[in-house]
Amino acid sequence: MKILLSLLTIPLLSLIACSSSQVEPKSVKTYSIATRQLPPEPAFVSTRWVRPPQVYPSKTTQSKSATPKVYPVMHLKLNNSTYKNAAMVLAAPLNYRSYCSESLAKRRITIDSLGTVDELASKIEALSGMKVIVDHNEREVRIYGNSDGV
Repeated sequence: MKILLSLLTIPLLSLIACSSSQVEPKSVKTYSIATRQLPPEPAFVSTRWVRPPQVYPSKTTQSKSATPKVYPVMHLKLNNSTYKNAAMVLAAPLNYRSYCSESLAKRRITIDSLGTVDELASKIEALSGMKVIVDHNEREVRIYGNSDGV
């Protein structure tokens, strides 16, 4: 009986000793693919750092009048063009408006010259006998006839 008991206990113990307990497998962490190509936008902040208001310094007219204005040198070439077109071509490089008297708008002029806007205006005056005004304060080029009011 001892032998029988030992024969039964040995396999029973070997079964218990060799049996595996339910161990959960280690989970592998997976990360999703990045969907954003750029960093996130900055958060909206309604406050801003500003300097306190200050009084503007008074304008000094001496420094402005002492420094000459520099205007671009341009080549004006017009063949049988109207005075209205000449005023527009003269005003365009400085982003000025142009005006031409209606009595002169359809008259023709031919000029081929090089100089600043003021120099070209005086050359047009010399060629045509018309009054050409380049008003830098109002940012406008005007062409008047001698009989028109200025």
